[in-house]
Amino acid sequence: MNKQCKSCGTNVPVDVNYCQVCGGSEFYVNNSAYNQYNQQTSVNQTWQPSVAQKQTKKNTWIIVVIVVAILIVLATMGFIFEKVFQRLGYGDNSSDRDEYTLDMSEDINDSSEEIPDKLYYSKGTFDGEIYVNKWADIQLALPEGFFNADLATYNSAENSTTECGAYFIANDTMSLISIIYEKLPTFPIYEEKEYLDAVMKQLNSVTGITYKTPEEYSTTIIGGYRYAKAECEFNNGNGDFSNTIYARKLDDYMICISVMGINSKSNDALVSNITTAK
Repeated sequence: MNKQCKSCGTNVPVDVNYCQVCGGSEFYVNNSAYNQYNQQTSVNQTWQPSVAQKQTKKNTWIIVVIVVAILIVLATMGFIFEKVFQRLGYGDNSSDRDEYTLDMSEDINDSSEEIPDKLYYSKGTFDGEIYVNKWADIQLALPEGFFNADLATYNSAENSTTECGAYFIANDTMSLISIIYEKLPTFPIYEEKEYLDAVMKQLNSVTGITYKTPEEYSTTIIGGYRYAKAECEFNNGNGDFSNTIYARKLDDYMICISVMGINSKSNDALVSNITTAK
């Protein structure tokens, strides 16, 4: 298949851009033959996304994960709950609360007894591999397949009474684990159950996510300490997931561990990596 140079009339192959005789770049083309050539070429080629396009798709998925994660962490932050507590009737520590209570008495460790010099509150440190908080007696190595959230994400989970010690997000799946410390008011007194009640109330009010929250809570041991536990299910439009909230009161703070994964078992497996601080 050839085309003809406009300058010297030489026939050249259709895929050549310059005349081999005079160097001209303008040609007379047989449209029917040229079109047939193009059609055959396109049929034999299969489009493949570029590396940049593949990376953009992956980055978009990670952004979706982070946005959903921020919504969940914001919903578990106690500073949002002041009015919720009041609506639930906990503002005056009255005795007309629900009869259901949590048994938090059975504890494995007691940091105040184990450590002679009582440690004061700290949100802990992260050296790039391991998160440690000696005050809370918590240690968590960065799980395989997870990365540490950026500073903006941490800041979104904090305010004057709330600090975020750890915020780890999975690279390829919609999973996360965050550890938050909420400064509680001196009065009224809030325990784990009241805290979880407020969290459940707030989760049910998050727009764009349908939550199924439990009517009662259980307890579990994490790193040797007993936590109140609420297992929630939700759908964010991309599928069904599980969000488990673990709460433990220490001094004037509520330690809140929020874990999101494909189911409650995977969430429990993730928090099982938490140990006492070494």
